[in-house]
Amino acid sequence: MESTVVNVCAAELIKLRGLRAVTLTIGLTVLGTAGVAMLQVIAPPGNATAAEAVRASVQYAQLGFVLLGVLSVASEYDGSQIHTSLVSVPNRLLLLAGKAVTYLAVAAVAAAVTVAASYVAARSAKPADVGPAEVGPAGLGTFVGAAAYLVLIGLFAAALATIIRQLIAAMVATLALAMVVPPVLVTITRWADYLPSRAGMRLYDDSPDLLRGAAVLFAWLAIAHLAAAAAFTQRDA
Repeated sequence: MESTVVNVCAAELIKLRGLRAVTLTIGLTVLGTAGVAMLQVIAPPGNATAAEAVRASVQYAQLGFVLLGVLSVASEYDGSQIHTSLVSVPNRLLLLAGKAVTYLAVAAVAAAVTVAASYVAARSAKPADVGPAEVGPAGLGTFVGAAAYLVLIGLFAAALATIIRQLIAAMVATLALAMVVPPVLVTITRWADYLPSRAGMRLYDDSPDLLRGAAVLFAWLAIAHLAAAAAFTQRDA
């Protein structure tokens, strides 16, 4: 029977659910990010609002989503699972699309829970600091942007994992681009703002450059996924 996107996504979802590392990653990310958000409002100087705490916690939450994106692809290269997948779904582009759609579905739920848990944790730690501005349209925009960034940085990691085909190397490469290189380059050149994580920050930091940041991040995603598709279809498994 010919594979369809729905069938491929269902199979990929079963694979992800069977990986203990995925469940553990999501659980620790939610709990860890909530803990970071709480610390932002209670640790000295303790003047962060709940919305500011959520924004700060995203920098740590992205670790979990990078790992989730890498696991959605690279886990199959640890053994012979990739060969089985290609036998079941000979159409490589269809298989790659199924992996991306499945990751997006799982990551979207995980990101929404992560951001919500962070906000609840920060609010419970300092309820007096929660005003109308934080829960109004502007505040909701920040939270939606934070969740979107987490999903997209993990999708970028998945593309790199497809190219690199090795879990640790893909993790290191993505985290270098997201967390190590930007703080160094930002002190040297304004071009650092065009790195994926710096551009993605515009989605949730109330920046007037939101559209430009989103465009730059999507450009990175497009280039990474085109390269991943080319590598996946041309190379041997």
